[in-house]
Amino acid sequence: MRDDRADLGGLRWRWLPGDGLLAPSERQAAKLERRARATVQARAGLLGADHVETLGARFDVVRYVRARHRYEEAESQGRELLADCRRVLGPDHSYTARAHDEVAKALTARGRDAEAESELRAAVAAAHPGGGHLRLLLGLTLCHQGKFDEAISLCRDVIDDQRQAAGNESALLGMSFVANCCNMAGRHREAEQEARAMLRALPRPRRERRNQAWAAHAHQHLAVALSGLGQHAAAKAEIGSALTAARSSQGSAAQLAVSHMSAARILISLHDYDAAGRHARDAVRKAARHHGPAHVATCHCRVVLADVLHGRNRGSEAEAELRPVIAALPPENRVALLARTRLAAVLRGQERHVEAEAEARAAAAGLGLLFGSDHPVALSAQAELAEVLTALGRDDAHAERLNVLKARERVLGTDHPDTETSRRRLNEAE
Repeated sequence: MRDDRADLGGLRWRWLPGDGLLAPSERQAAKLERRARATVQARAGLLGADHVETLGARFDVVRYVRARHRYEEAESQGRELLADCRRVLGPDHSYTARAHDEVAKALTARGRDAEAESELRAAVAAAHPGGGHLRLLLGLTLCHQGKFDEAISLCRDVIDDQRQAAGNESALLGMSFVANCCNMAGRHREAEQEARAMLRALPRPRRERRNQAWAAHAHQHLAVALSGLGQHAAAKAEIGSALTAARSSQGSAAQLAVSHMSAARILISLHDYDAAGRHARDAVRKAARHHGPAHVATCHCRVVLADVLHGRNRGSEAEAELRPVIAALPPENRVALLARTRLAAVLRGQERHVEAEAEARAAAAGLGLLFGSDHPVALSAQAELAEVLTALGRDDAHAERLNVLKARERVLGTDHPDTETSRRRLNEAE
């Protein structure tokens, strides 16, 4: 369902595991887009607008428009191409599946996960044979909406298919998606097991760039899992390995942005805000270069940067990072809700408690609806609401803190750092 390489005039896109295509520079992308449009025009004149080769050339136009971060235009052109592929080739043709996938990518970029899910389901239905990569993308989109069981099951099915078809090494992409989905679900023990299995499955020697890229993903997932389990020092070592492997593989800015973002989050947990700030700024810079400033991945990096700024008592700067994120994404999007949780903490730090309560309530309700009230991210929003209620002197603050503590003991365990924080704050208030 994808081209491993596309070469126009010496400007090459390269495939790396889980990263998609390495983005060209803006100047290169503009040149590629012009050439792709000229190719479409030439083929339409010679072969006709509905010829399969003309339709195929149009995919390059959509892709390069997306590479230049013009996501609304990419969606519009993708939908036009989809309609033509369905009309000319039928709903089950591989080009129709590709067109659904292109539309989904443009939707995902702007945080419109439910619509992207619909397009990816259609793409999977039309794919030949099996559509393993499309099923993995569907699984990730399901995770973004809190549909964790279906997502993980779907990705595990892909792993089984890949192993049967080509052996254990071919299953690395599926294993990476499963580990990622387990981490998003808060199932960090499973994510740890999957990441360690991925490291064991890596081909030898690891010096090859592709193997280093796989290693970067595995160490990245393991770091997030260990951090989620409260093992922040071990997580710091793993994220260091992830960054080293990513640099050795000469991977995309997208993968480096994810690793830098995870490093920042881990260092925040260790209260090393200076180092966290360096990683967070690197993450924002690399994500913006690869995806564009308004992409959901860049927005997520900005939320982490805001967390660093808040930790360094730079509330106004943190708020300036968070407000555009909330404005750019749909209100039900997970990153927008995470930004509202962080904004509540920032506003509380500025003693703007009424505003903070509104943000915390919206975040807690939205994340509870999206992921379930016992999900660690939803519990963080509930914990922030409890802090705001305490600052306001509300009678229900104690009950809210107690509910968060009990939930964290049940979900995370009694000795998890987040549980210990809840217990300490409850005791301080008594």
